[in-house]
Amino acid sequence: MKHQLPLFFLLCAALSGCAQVTEGVRVATHSTLTVADAAPDPELIKKHCPFGQPQKQPALEHGPTHVVTRAAYALEHDSESKIALWVCASLDPALVRWRWSRRQPLT
Repeated sequence: MKHQLPLFFLLCAALSGCAQVTEGVRVATHSTLTVADAAPDPELIKKHCPFGQPQKQPALEHGPTHVVTRAAYALEHDSESKIALWVCASLDPALVRWRWSRRQPLT
């Protein structure tokens, strides 16, 4: 009995092995992105950034970055620090519906 316990743990360790690691891309919930790591759409960048795509300052060190474009915004994401370096967004008047009237109109 005394020698069976270490043998049991050794047998369990040998049979369990290491867990397999699988890599894959998981699309975020409610995302319209259908292709993983899709290239940014230059038309959306033009729409959201009327003065052109912001450029990174060469003096600042950034990790690997990638540009993300969506229907409402465009951004450049720094994968190392997990922040957006810049964000451009536009608001379509058709999406904004003001249902209440103002007492004093905006001037």
